[in-house]
Amino acid sequence: MGLLGQVSTLVNGLVYVLWLVLDLALLVIALTVVRKRCAEASLAMCVSSIVSAFCTIGSPVWGLMAARRAFTTADAVSVLMAGQLVLSLFRMLAWGMLLYGIVRLATREPNAPQGSGLPSSW
Repeated sequence: MGLLGQVSTLVNGLVYVLWLVLDLALLVIALTVVRKRCAEASLAMCVSSIVSAFCTIGSPVWGLMAARRAFTTADAVSVLMAGQLVLSLFRMLAWGMLLYGIVRLATREPNAPQGSGLPSSW
């Protein structure tokens, strides 16, 4: 593998790590901040971050398995594309759950208990 291939692999790995960190940060925010405001929104955001983290981890793992198990390049590409299609559908589900959580949080009743001593205008 040449220098360009090594740099590409390194950057790709860093992108996956950053995406996983963002997924885990969303999970922490949903469990700590959002849960105090709206439990339903928190649940949707937690499910979203867990599914997204699964897809983030599953994508490179699926690529490695496809490359190692295939007999030909065409087999590897077919298996890789099928796996990425499934992971993309799961990621779309995760984005949908995140959007649902945001909408639930934004449209909650103004006089609903917030779980903290802050006034309802906060």
